[in-house]
Amino acid sequence: VSFTQGKRRNGDAVLSERSDPENALGEAQRDDTVNFVSLGFGGELILDIGKAVLNETGDDVQIIETTYANRDGSWESYPEQAEVYASQNGADWVLLGIDRQDGTFDLGELDWARYFRLVDITDPSEFSANVNGFDVDAIESLSNCESLPDEEGDEDGDGVFDEDDECPDTAAGAGVGDYGCAPLAADAGGDATIAFDGAVTLGGSPATSGGDGSYTYGWSPATGLSASDVANPTFTATAAGTFTLTLTVTDGHGETATDDVAIAPGSDPARDSPCAQA
Repeated sequence: VSFTQGKRRNGDAVLSERSDPENALGEAQRDDTVNFVSLGFGGELILDIGKAVLNETGDDVQIIETTYANRDGSWESYPEQAEVYASQNGADWVLLGIDRQDGTFDLGELDWARYFRLVDITDPSEFSANVNGFDVDAIESLSNCESLPDEEGDEDGDGVFDEDDECPDTAAGAGVGDYGCAPLAADAGGDATIAFDGAVTLGGSPATSGGDGSYTYGWSPATGLSASDVANPTFTATAAGTFTLTLTVTDGHGETATDDVAIAPGSDPARDSPCAQA
């Protein structure tokens, strides 16, 4: 996609044979032949994998580095390093970590990634004049790859393929999860003060949002409620004091959200009557 090459330690240009970014494409050779691209000190390389590398269990990508004619094969003897970033769109980047030598990385907060960015952060003071920074042999996927969302379809642009998207009208700005749905939220309604024998309807309008749209409700404690498994039950006061009721919402994937509401009935008129006093 793009290549901004740095210089050698002495300020000279990197040799032309080490300056072709296409050498970082394809399978890694894992040897000391000149089949790599040198970033140069402070250089940057952005590669388009052309597929969606999936975020699966364990590390998902490996950066194969070539330290040409390394004295003993260890990073300590030739401490070149680069920051590794990943992106779905080539504009918004997530730092995966620092590669010192053939490092492996998890995609972190990304469900998948298409673009990878390497930025040389090698300390020039550790090297002689003609050294040219971090050398990239290849980027290898350790996880499965799929067609890109725009190839399979991602009509709402949330990064979840249409075939997996259970909420096709929820865009990325809603912070969608693996199923393409906004985060589940519960609304138990506003706190209220009512008469001692009064009643109030609980729950917001609506009492829940987000999730996959398949909801079950649970209110606790159930005392004084017309029902404990509906979105908007009626609460009738049976004693003075403040009652805190909790709404728990569960969607079809087992995700849960909770919210509390406080109801404060007035005092019992019968107890306040002079006739009720001894």
